[in-house]
Amino acid sequence: MKSRLTAQNAVALLKPTLSCSAKPIPRDVLKTCQSQTDKSDSMLSVGTSVLVYPAADFPMEIKRHGGILIEVNLYETEMTPLCDISLRGKAGEALPELLDCIKQLQQKRELKF
Repeated sequence: MKSRLTAQNAVALLKPTLSCSAKPIPRDVLKTCQSQTDKSDSMLSVGTSVLVYPAADFPMEIKRHGGILIEVNLYETEMTPLCDISLRGKAGEALPELLDCIKQLQQKRELKF
């Protein structure tokens, strides 16, 4: 006998696609994040939908100040068009490759001087 999907048993099948947290970011942590963002000329955004504010505004602030924004994510986000570099893939795979590229660039720069 097949079971029917009803409103009462459908709730068990629903799963949100984003992280829902009832706890706000503590003020001291938020203040530190803002301070570090103000001092930064670049930001690496990894595995976030960039939908939850106020944290989602930090990458946007980097761009407003002319900084470099690098995104590593499985999917495009609202932030993707603003990124200087946007990598698709799992963070555990993409980040080591990004680090290797940075090291190679640093070595090339050292050779030129």
